Amino acid sequence: RIYAANEFSIYEMRGQRPAKQVACNLSSTIVDLTALCNEDETSCRPLVLTNGSSTGHPEVVDCATGVAQPLLRVPNQARLVSIDESGSQLIAVHEDNRLISYRRSTDSMAWEPQWDLGSVDRRVIAVHLSGDHLAIFESYPRRSLFNKALQVMDIGTSEIISAWTLPNSVAQLDAACASDYDDSALVLPSVQEHSGNRQILKFKE
Repeated sequence: RIYAANEFSIYEMRGQRPAKQVACNLSSTIVDLTALCNEDETSCRPLVLTNGSSTGHPEVVDCATGVAQPLLRVPNQARLVSIDESGSQLIAVHEDNRLISYRRSTDSMAWEPQWDLGSVDRRVIAVHLSGDHLAIFESYPRRSLFNKALQVMDIGTSEIISAWTLPNSVAQLDAACASDYDDSALVLPSVQEHSGNRQILKFKE
C-alpha cells in the first residue's frame, strides 16, 4: 500500500489496482505526507503536513479524524515529515533544513520538539522514520559522478550508519520511502530512460 499526493489531493495505490482518491478534510495545501498503519498493515491512514494554520505553526492533519495537531515552538515552517510506527514520535525537516524530533504533547493535542538532530542537505526530498532509524533520501542531477541517494541515521546518536548509492540514471528523485519490514526502498525517479511511463522502482540493500 502506497500513499501519494499533490498539493490538493491524496491517492492510495495497492498492487495493480487503479489509484483511489482518499478523502481528507484540509483547509490549506498539502506540503508532505506520511502514514500510520497497524502492525499487519490491514488498516492505514494518511497524515498530512500543511503550513497554512491560523496559529502560524505547521500542522499534521489526521485524515481519519480531521484533527490537526501543530508542530510547536520551532519558528520555521516544515517541508518534510515522517511518523514512527507507534504514532508517538515524529521527525520533521524544516525550511532551514534543520531536522527536529517531536513527541506528542501530554494532552495529545500538539507535537512538542524534543531534539535538534542537526541539519540535512537541501537535496533531501523525503525522510522515513522507523524505530530509532531515519532513512534520508537525496535527489541528484542525472549523470552525477557520485551520489549518496539514501542514508540511514541513528536518531539516538545522529550518526549515519549506512548509505546506498543509486544508479545515476535514476538518482534524480521526486519521491521516496523506505520499508519498515525489510531493507528495501521505493523511489520515483524524475526521469526514466527508455520508458514512456513513470514507474516506482524498488531497491534492496
